Amino acid sequence: MSLFAQELSRIWRPGIFAALLVSGIAFWFLVGKGPGIVAFPNGSQATFHFELAQEWADRFGASIDDAEMREIRAEARAAETAFESDLATLDGAAERDLRTRADFDAFSIEVLDREYGVQQAGGEPDDALKADIALSERILALPSHERAYEMDLWLQALEGEGGARGYLSHMWLQDIETYLNRLSTWLVVAPMFVMAPVAVSDQLHRMRAVQWSSRIGRKVFGAQLAAAVLSAALVLAVSLCAWAVPLAGAGIGALMDCVITGPLSGYVCGWDMTLGAYVAARVALMVGLGLAAGLLSFVLARMSAGYVGMLVRVVPVCAGFGWLLVPVLFDHALCERSVPGSANPFSTGWLPVGGELAFVAVIALVAIVSCVFSCMRERRCDAR
Repeated sequence: MSLFAQELSRIWRPGIFAALLVSGIAFWFLVGKGPGIVAFPNGSQATFHFELAQEWADRFGASIDDAEMREIRAEARAAETAFESDLATLDGAAERDLRTRADFDAFSIEVLDREYGVQQAGGEPDDALKADIALSERILALPSHERAYEMDLWLQALEGEGGARGYLSHMWLQDIETYLNRLSTWLVVAPMFVMAPVAVSDQLHRMRAVQWSSRIGRKVFGAQLAAAVLSAALVLAVSLCAWAVPLAGAGIGALMDCVITGPLSGYVCGWDMTLGAYVAARVALMVGLGLAAGLLSFVLARMSAGYVGMLVRVVPVCAGFGWLLVPVLFDHALCERSVPGSANPFSTGWLPVGGELAFVAVIALVAIVSCVFSCMRERRCDAR
């Protein structure tokens, strides 16, 4: 059996495989699925925006141009007409002289002001105010009301744009962003979980001196590193496939070719980027940093005398990269950060556009150089 095959078999022992599987499943249920992807799209407004995007993707394609804006204006007028038609048949609306959307807007403000005044005075609403509150709530519950107001929101937002207009909404994009942030943590932690234990095992079992005493033994480092990298890549690929299933089940496949930049998307990019390209770029960055972090953990583990020393070195790197850094680093990756709708509370423009690429490249370079120097050092070591 070749050195590579031997090192590969040492990595994929039943105990490690079981621990990795249990950890992955536990991470998914405790952190990964969350309310965003399970209940996607989360909320009635997000559901409306998502379903509208699916409808427009089928009709207009990746974006809306100037000619197609005529249809959007017609839809907004039709939605307002449908709302006013429902308003005319609603019990109590005619008695309060509510015939148009403008009438209801004024009525709604009046009711809110009266209710606020009563609350400030410490009193209770009288029967007339209670009736008006109930009427307002019934009108707000009309499906035609939500469509009329949401269509007007979209019309105003799109009218302010020029050329090709994106129509994806941060109301549901933020759920995907949160999901990707959680995935990024796992993609950084999992390679460390695979690569570090095998790197420390030789030192723990006092095999280094035996390896350094022969020409074949000095090749163990390369074989062990190759096996660890292949194993980490396999874990990353399986993890991506597993996490992609719930995302695909959310129904965003038809929107992958849509422009992600738009007036209500929360994404501002320096170039035309589709939702699919954004997800692919984020995944590539996360995988790159995950492999780089795994290489660093491999080198640190090789320097450790046992599992305790390995944990002392690797756990801070794991926590720093996986839990603290990547959810902040990759949120709205390759886009401007000081925008609304970010899943990251620290998204205030702290990183320039494209800064993630430079950061991942630097970490990858440091990891590769560390591996090279570690290999060179071990080749020069004498048996002892």
